[in-house]
Amino acid sequence: MKKSALLLILIFLSVSFSFAGEAAFKDLSSEEKLFCMFSSNNIESNHQSHETLNPDSNGTSLSAQLLESTWSVSNYYELRATLDELYDYTHCDNYADFSDKFSKAKNETLIASAIEYGIPFNQLCFFLYIPHIKEKLGISGNIAWNYGRALTILRWAIGAGLIDEEEAKERAKPFIDAIISSFCSFEDFCCHYLYGASFFYCDYFETMPEIVKIRYSNFISFISKYSELFPEDIAFKGKASGSQALSFKELIASMSMEELTKCKEYFSIAKVFGYNADYENASRNIHLYLDKADIVKDFQSIEETPYFYEVAGNILLNAGKIQDVQDLFEPAEESFESIPHNSSLYNNLYAFLTFSAFSKNDYMRALRYSDKISDDYSQIADIYHLKALCYTYRFVDAEKANDSRLADEFLKQSINMYIKAYKKGYTLDKTEQEYVLRYSGLTIEQHILPAEDFWKI
Repeated sequence: MKKSALLLILIFLSVSFSFAGEAAFKDLSSEEKLFCMFSSNNIESNHQSHETLNPDSNGTSLSAQLLESTWSVSNYYELRATLDELYDYTHCDNYADFSDKFSKAKNETLIASAIEYGIPFNQLCFFLYIPHIKEKLGISGNIAWNYGRALTILRWAIGAGLIDEEEAKERAKPFIDAIISSFCSFEDFCCHYLYGASFFYCDYFETMPEIVKIRYSNFISFISKYSELFPEDIAFKGKASGSQALSFKELIASMSMEELTKCKEYFSIAKVFGYNADYENASRNIHLYLDKADIVKDFQSIEETPYFYEVAGNILLNAGKIQDVQDLFEPAEESFESIPHNSSLYNNLYAFLTFSAFSKNDYMRALRYSDKISDDYSQIADIYHLKALCYTYRFVDAEKANDSRLADEFLKQSINMYIKAYKKGYTLDKTEQEYVLRYSGLTIEQHILPAEDFWKI
């Protein structure tokens, strides 16, 4: 067959399928069309069908897989629970919480405000993104994003055989009614949906504008195919933003990197200390941050508070760069003493130093740091075990040096720390248990028995 003839056939088939899809969509009731419209983004992105409520009607079988992989929904009860969460706004708690905290923030810089509220750096990007989208999302927040996804889930549930179409339509109605009540047009709904997506994806800041543009193209693709067949009796009643309706033009302009320049500075820092921290280059990134005077000027609150070191310590430990912790922390150790000594921050900082010194076989320094840590510290069992090892190594060294006085002192301390670690739930290995038995004459279990039980042995 000639190439030109084959091309004509392919074009004919493509146009035929397109017309068939439009015809099928046209035959849907107004209620069903709205169901398809408001869930169109995810259906379009997965190349599923808009011709019926069942997105697998074109021969695909993606719905069950998508439900399980993206929502962990594999049965009717999980479906109901997820829909209830979306309807009750549970999935937008992050936005509501950070928005409230941002409104109450008293500090001059956003990062200082995050520190004030104890927001960890892996969530900082959400907090910092709030000012940019607060006016766009308005008091209704991510309602479009939540409810649009709920309708998608219902259509996937039809395709997966978890629910029939009649019940799905019944459960879709509250979501559809809420969307119509909150927005003044389909375009307004789409734009708020995309702002909701941008908040959801903001921890991937560098690629977030691209993600939003891809989702934007999904809406445009749907509109170009079906806009003439939209229900004529849609009576949109509101504006989720509380201001004028949003347009696609405004949305794309606000998603540009030029528009987000200030946010980009915040996110470049959040990326060093957050979700997508480059652990391989952690030390270099941290020192680069400290060397960037222009950025540090805006964020003195980080450099001048031990909170920065807690974040940096976590990153360096996750990167396996334990030896770098001591080099970074020691010059700032004096400032740690200004923190309440019973706080988790204070204990974390000295735990980082303890592990770092131990990794360098600097047992004296490790013991000095560990003495600063409270007995109420969440990982105190690990610290006691580390101290036990330090005293054990010092005991061995004292014996080699024939210093019996020091050897006896370190031996007692090591056994005492093994007992403390065991009491706090640390599981000693066989060698450590034999060490305790050999040098104390008692098993580790006997050491922790009450006196009255001990004498019954």
